[in-house]
Amino acid sequence: MLNEVLNCGLLISPARRTLCESSRGHGGCAITRQSLTESITDIGRKLLTLEQWCIGWARIAISDFLDDPLSAQFSWLKPSTSLEILADPFGLEENGKFLILAEHLKHGATKGRLVLIDPHAEPPQPSLLLSRPFRLSYPFLVEDDAQRYVVPEQAESGRLAFYRLTPNGLDGPAAVTDGLDAIDPTFLRHDGLWWLFCTRLCSGPNGPLFLHYSETLLGPYRSHPKNPIVTDRGHARPAGRIIRLGETLLRPAQDCEHTYGAAIVLCEIDRLTTELYRERPVRRLEPRDIKGGFRSGLHTLDHTPNHVILDTKRFAFHPFAAPIKMRNRRRDGWLD
Repeated sequence: MLNEVLNCGLLISPARRTLCESSRGHGGCAITRQSLTESITDIGRKLLTLEQWCIGWARIAISDFLDDPLSAQFSWLKPSTSLEILADPFGLEENGKFLILAEHLKHGATKGRLVLIDPHAEPPQPSLLLSRPFRLSYPFLVEDDAQRYVVPEQAESGRLAFYRLTPNGLDGPAAVTDGLDAIDPTFLRHDGLWWLFCTRLCSGPNGPLFLHYSETLLGPYRSHPKNPIVTDRGHARPAGRIIRLGETLLRPAQDCEHTYGAAIVLCEIDRLTTELYRERPVRRLEPRDIKGGFRSGLHTLDHTPNHVILDTKRFAFHPFAAPIKMRNRRRDGWLD
């Protein structure tokens, strides 16, 4: 049970095991008091805490936010219990109205479902938008020919679905792509084509990154010949809508090198064609750059013409975190 929760064979982390093994010829294990304390802290976090996300929004242009993140005055919707998650926010502005689509989940109780949040309500509360037998998250909002679609992550179903957004909520899928277990599907219209960035459940949710393209939003999508286009877990998995600043394209990516959603890395796309892809990391956003949020992670960044929307993470204490995590793993396959 302990090994399943910690996902490792020893109580010492792999990095510290390497340090220990490499130093045996120099008189024994070189684990310092500090590294041992860090290992014990890490074990305690895995056994006694649950990841918890909250949602923040600020009235600020994305360019101004990137110039000075600490200048943004965020409002926050935080979970009411240590079992609750509010994450993956995407914003919608229409006729002066601002709404947020997001994932809502309760550890050990419900799969992720999509909710709608009115930030102007007192207090803001998530209302159900879409629920399915499989997990739903990352409700990416995209518009084509004056029709808005929500294309969520539903990798457990093994398919990608485009739901029409109407004044009454979400209609049934307008199109479905079978066999594409996309994690965090992120769309971009560029040079006359639709581009789809995602990781794949079958390849591990945190990377590598795959690219597909199509003449129409609803597909069919073709796989890029350079797939996978990014293999570094430090900036592979999508982290929100691609930012267009003049001629510059910035792709938000999650840093999952050491922990899920530690920070956001902005990658500038230098080349995007049906034959070539090239990007380079140019900027890093840390949780400490955001006023009022949790301090242990940052993994979704969206923007509308007048707002920036994001989520932040903390590790919340729960005495039964270990069995809850095991139940999550069996239910969802990969959720920490």
